[in-house]
Order: sequence, then structure tokens, then C-alpha cells
Amino acid sequence: MIEFRPVRLEDRAAIERFTLPSDIRNCDLAFANMFCWQTVYRSSWAVVEGFLVVRFHIGGGTRIGYMQPVGEGDFTRIVPALEADARAHGQRLRLIGLTDQGRELLRNSSPGTFAFHSDRASEDYIYRACSQGRAISPSATTSTASQQPAPTSATRSSRPTVSTSA
Repeated sequence: MIEFRPVRLEDRAAIERFTLPSDIRNCDLAFANMFCWQTVYRSSWAVVEGFLVVRFHIGGGTRIGYMQPVGEGDFTRIVPALEADARAHGQRLRLIGLTDQGRELLRNSSPGTFAFHSDRASEDYIYRACSQGRAISPSATTSTASQQPAPTSATRSSRPTVSTSA
């Protein structure tokens, strides 16, 4: 099982080593947001094979979600570790805030294994300081992936699902 740790002030440099150079534009990956909201979402983090992984409780409830792993290269090689961690908590894997590229990596690495969902109300928007508060465009973080519940038939394997909302 992955050893996640709570987000502490002294972790800022270690977390930002992944998030600042990343092309992923998602406010949930800002260290200040992670730190301030961790009591509500019970956010925690770990580094798995060179990727920052953030685990949290969706909506502050009982369902666990994982942000798209942040790091160099193809994160799909650590998906089995995330699946095992979710199963250890009696949950299916839910990847939240996937970029278009992240969604395609999952589709290509495991065709037919993940279902994807988008929720426009949960999208981040990019603003320009000169735009006087008007959104310029939605960011690329618009989908969520999660596993389907385990099937009742022994002939089918469980299917992860992907969606953009929690």
C-alpha cells in the first residue's frame, strides 16, 4: 500500500517540485489550496515512482479520489499501485481532474477499462489579469476516471471509470 502523508507547511518545496514545472493547470494542485483545504478533504500526498500523487475524500465524504499523478512521462505505469491503494480502502479507483492528455494515456494503456465523465460545473477556468474577471477559457482538467463496481459475474472484470467531476 502507498504511504500517504498529510500536507504540511514543510512539504511545500517537495510538492511544488512536481506541480510548478507541470503543464497541468488545476487549482487543486496549488500548494496553498492543498494545505488550506486538507482538513475538509483529508488530502494527503505521496511520491510513487517519480510521480506526485494526491489522495483526498471527494466532497469531504467517504469516497476516495486521486488527482491525476504529476511528473515526467506516462503516469499509467503507477495505475496498478493506485488501484491497489483504493481497494485496500474498500473503494474503486477514481482519478479526478484528468487533462485531455491524461485521459488519452488511460484510454491507450487500457482500452475499454476506464469510463470517463465530464462535468462543466467542476472545470477550472483560466483568467487574464486584464480581463476584469471574465473567464478566457476552460483549463484542460476536465475529466474523471474511476473503476466500475466489481461485477457480479465471474466472467467480467471490473471496469474503472473516468469523469471530470467528483
